[in-house]
Amino acid sequence: MTFDLVIENGLVVDGTGTPGKRADVGIAGTRIVAIGDLKAAETGRRLDATGCIVAPGFIDIHNHSDLVLLADGRAESMIRQGVTTQVTGNCGLTPAPVHDVIRDDLRKTMVGADGRSFTPGGPTGERHPHPRSYGAFPRVFARYVREKGLLTLEEAVHKMTGKPARKLRLDRRGELKEGCFADVVVFDPATIRDRATFEQPHQFAEGVHWVIVDGHIALDRGTLSSQLVGRVLTPAA
Repeated sequence: MTFDLVIENGLVVDGTGTPGKRADVGIAGTRIVAIGDLKAAETGRRLDATGCIVAPGFIDIHNHSDLVLLADGRAESMIRQGVTTQVTGNCGLTPAPVHDVIRDDLRKTMVGADGRSFTPGGPTGERHPHPRSYGAFPRVFARYVREKGLLTLEEAVHKMTGKPARKLRLDRRGELKEGCFADVVVFDPATIRDRATFEQPHQFAEGVHWVIVDGHIALDRGTLSSQLVGRVLTPAA
């Protein structure tokens, strides 16, 4: 089999909460098609994830980017912290509000930025946002996994990926398994952290090397793709 992309030498934390394992991840088109030893496989590109975690893209279950994305679809402050899916409508101030019971349940058990997407220098970049819009997810790893030890890395990833995907009935999202959509984040567990402050909120998080959305590399070692590939997701029946 020939792949479009192989992520190799990383620790795969698949979003289920189970311990990570050393493996390569093969992507073709928009899907993950193989996980295992892919060193000899033919591929269009290889990403060396040595020393990094390979995880499902993070799902922000409490986000206010509904109208912001219409002004600027790049969502740079979210992409650069590893977010590939944003759930909007939690507070009712939106064209499509989420039901209150679902909203409260999500807040109790999972991770949500309660922020918006911003791109410095763009139409949304002149505002003075809460710093969580730039670093809510990296902060969980830096403060609650690495510094305080309140969560294992696998638990934190599960709360950001597999758990919200299952609750929201997002088909083949939130886990790294063969057949799932290729929403992937590759980050350094030793350096990932938030940098935004109340005084200087427009500061991107550190430690996120690659972000892949539906098989497309949206963030490539600090370089944001100019191609917008996001789409509206709806719950499975």
